Amino acid sequence: MFSSSSSAPQTAGRLDGKVAVVTGSSRGIGAAIAKKLAADGAKVVVNYVQDGEAAKAVVAHIEEAGGSAFAFRANVAVQAEVESLVAAAIDKWGRLDVFVNNSAVSGTPAPIERETEAQVDLLTAINFKGTLWGIQAAAKVLQSGGSIINISSRAATLAFPNFGVYAGLKSAVDTLTRTAAAELGPRGIRVNAVSPGVVETDMAAGAMTDELRAMVKQQTPLEHRTGRPEEIANVVAFLASDEASWVTAQVISLAGGF
Repeated sequence: MFSSSSSAPQTAGRLDGKVAVVTGSSRGIGAAIAKKLAADGAKVVVNYVQDGEAAKAVVAHIEEAGGSAFAFRANVAVQAEVESLVAAAIDKWGRLDVFVNNSAVSGTPAPIERETEAQVDLLTAINFKGTLWGIQAAAKVLQSGGSIINISSRAATLAFPNFGVYAGLKSAVDTLTRTAAAELGPRGIRVNAVSPGVVETDMAAGAMTDELRAMVKQQTPLEHRTGRPEEIANVVAFLASDEASWVTAQVISLAGGF
């Protein structure tokens, strides 16, 4: 079904029969995750909130390669809409096996003393509450062998000036991940997070200065570069698969050693 070059990991088929939801998957890391999960055999719900055309393009890419997907609009900040997103997967394919909490916003970089209530509320609604609602909705329907994967950030454990609120909320996501893993583990549901460093996406381009990007590259031991969305997607696909059946409560750094 999906072709791959001889240099690519031979993972096609390891997610056959599984159904996945990826929030915020119309572009960037989310789009790469949706495509990779589909390439490995999963049926995928491509979630978006604003750019429906981009979401349709991701679906078209998956279908042209022989996979199954559909786009569904839902704002992860709204609990009821996240529940509708999960219900859409169940209505279409009768099950849910993988839920990826990818939706995030970085906001406008600002020192803590100048943060506004409006921005803090927005970042909290998407980055923390959205993840919480995703875990909650998925946990209601996942069976043993199910997997929840949260997208965190290396910012959670580093001190980047002007990113304090974003970093603090991603740190909260890490704690939420471990707590959910403890609560859902007895049911056979795994909960993990991946913690990317700087990845070349539209969000990163809008949030980072050239000076900060250069600093990150210089301090990244592996090839002195930033990451690619596909490198994050590869690890998410592993965590979604049965190959990771004994992996839970982990926050995996994906930052080239940064």
